[in-house]
Amino acid sequence: LIKVGILRNSLFFVQIVFAAVSLLLWCICILNETDDLSTFIGSTNNLLVIHFVTFVVIHLYANSDSYYRLHDMLTNDLEFQFEDGGVFFDRSDRVRFVASVMNASMLISAIFMFLIPMTVTLVTGHADDYPRVFILRLDILFDLNTVTTRIILRALGNVLFTYTVLTFRNGLFISMYCTFLCVIGGYKRIHDKLKNLNVSDVDQTKIDLVKCIEQHNVLIRIYSMAQQLYGMFNFLLLFEGCVVLTLSEFSALQGNFTSTEIVSHIAAGVSIIPVMFLICYIGTTIHDLNDQIRDAIYNSEWFTADIQLRKIMIMVMCYSHRPLALKTTFYNEASLTIFTA
Repeated sequence: LIKVGILRNSLFFVQIVFAAVSLLLWCICILNETDDLSTFIGSTNNLLVIHFVTFVVIHLYANSDSYYRLHDMLTNDLEFQFEDGGVFFDRSDRVRFVASVMNASMLISAIFMFLIPMTVTLVTGHADDYPRVFILRLDILFDLNTVTTRIILRALGNVLFTYTVLTFRNGLFISMYCTFLCVIGGYKRIHDKLKNLNVSDVDQTKIDLVKCIEQHNVLIRIYSMAQQLYGMFNFLLLFEGCVVLTLSEFSALQGNFTSTEIVSHIAAGVSIIPVMFLICYIGTTIHDLNDQIRDAIYNSEWFTADIQLRKIMIMVMCYSHRPLALKTTFYNEASLTIFTA
C-alpha cells in the first residue's frame, strides 16, 4: 500500500503537469496564431483525462480501508438518540440518492458531450471535426470502408469513454458530496438542540450536552478523514476546472468556433461551474455551521444555568471556536470567496 500511495501521489503531480502543459500550449497557439499544435493539444487533453481516471482508481484502492471506516462512522456513529429521535440521512435513502444523481448526471453529460456534438457534426458534414467529437475511436482498430459502420464504431467508442470517465469522476464526487451533506446535517441538529436547551432541567440538559459533545467529536473525526480522502480530488476538480475555463476563453479569442466546438464549450462550462460552486459552498457552509455552535450556546440562557452546566457550555464554546475549513490541499481553502474575487 505504501508503493500504491507513492504511485497515487505521483499521478496527482502528473495530472497537474499535464494540465499546465495543456494551458501553456494553448497560450503558444494564441500568441503565434497557428493551429499546428492543435493535434498535440488534443492528445494532451486526452492524456489528462486518462491520468485523472487512473488517479481515481489508484486513490480508491490505496484508501479502501479509510473509506470503509468512514462509511462505518456515517452509518453507526453519526446518529442522535435524543427524545425526538431520528437521523439526518437514512442509509437506503442515501444509496438511492447517489444512484439517481449519478444516472441523471451521466445522462445529461452524455447528451451534451456526445449526442449533440455528433448530431451537429453529421448534419453539417464537417469531416474534420470527427477527431475532436469522437474521443475514443474504435474504428481505427478495424479496416472498414463503410461510412455507416465507421460512424457506429466511433459512436460506440465515445459512449464507452464517456461512461468510464463519468462513472469514476461522478461516483467519487457524489460520495464526497453525500459525506459532507451528512456532516452539514449533523451540525444543524447540534445547533438546533443547543439553541433549544432547557436549562431548568439540569439532569436532562447534562445528558443532552454530553451527547452533543460526543456527536461534535464524531463530526470532527468524519470531517478530518473526509478532508484527507477528498483533498487532492477537490484540488484536481478546482484546478482542472480553472484550466478548462481558461482554455475556453483562449479559444473564444480566436473567433473561429465551429458549431460543434460551441456546444462542447457550453457543455464544459455547464458541467464544471456547478461542481466548483458546490465544493466552495460546502466549505463555506461547514465553516459557518461550526461557528454557529458557539453562537447557539451563547444566545441561550446558559448564564442562568447550574454552575456545572455553565462549565460544560463554556468548554463547548471554547472548543467549537476551532476553525473548520474545507481545504483542497494542505493549504488551499475552498470557499465562496473564489466567486467574489
